[in-house]
Amino acid sequence: MDLQARDRRTLEKLLEQLHIALPDQVESVCLYGDICRPGYNRRRTPLALLILLTEVTPAVLKTLKPLVSRWRRRRVSVPLVMDRAYIESSLDVFPVEFIELADEHQLVWGQNDPLADISVDRTHLRLQLESQSRGRMLHLWEGFLGAGRSGRLLNDLLFSATAEMEIIFRGMLYLRDLPRPVNPVDLVAAVEAQFELQLPALRTLEVARSTGRVKRSEREALADNAMAEVRSVVKAIDAL
Repeated sequence: MDLQARDRRTLEKLLEQLHIALPDQVESVCLYGDICRPGYNRRRTPLALLILLTEVTPAVLKTLKPLVSRWRRRRVSVPLVMDRAYIESSLDVFPVEFIELADEHQLVWGQNDPLADISVDRTHLRLQLESQSRGRMLHLWEGFLGAGRSGRLLNDLLFSATAEMEIIFRGMLYLRDLPRPVNPVDLVAAVEAQFELQLPALRTLEVARSTGRVKRSEREALADNAMAEVRSVVKAIDAL
């Protein structure tokens, strides 16, 4: 990961402030998410942090609160704050989320990377993938009804659903011990190939997300096809 100079200075400053505020309680700090992708947008992509503490307590959170308020003015999102006890006891409940963190993160301070050796139970992961994919399908149906004749609402719904499906796709590939491409279009293609699915609408929407809009003449057809494709993904996960 190659941080822009301004972001490196921001990171150095907030790490200094963090250690002054909590001198003996910070075990490690990681960047995660889009900021770890090549070519991130230095004007828009937030600096997302995971802060691993010896123990998360109300007192510690109160100490962090004023720091976080200052950081947010410098494009730093509200950090994820965890301790090892939380991570170890949550892998069975949030396997998809921890795969996401493990796939896109970088240790920026500390000796031990808390996400380096994350391993999740396949049974727990499959159950969460089915639950989330069914929830996405229901959300898509509900959103389609709620959008009415609004092209903007339908546009937003389609892009939101596409982004949410990326998380599910990475979990599906993890189940088969397969690489999870960073590029969203490649990710969809990998799922199509490995699970014998046809997802042209979702691939089209991934490309359209770079422009931020879908052609008016294509919205309805893309919505119809995307809903059908999400349902096919649900069936594929149910059969695993």
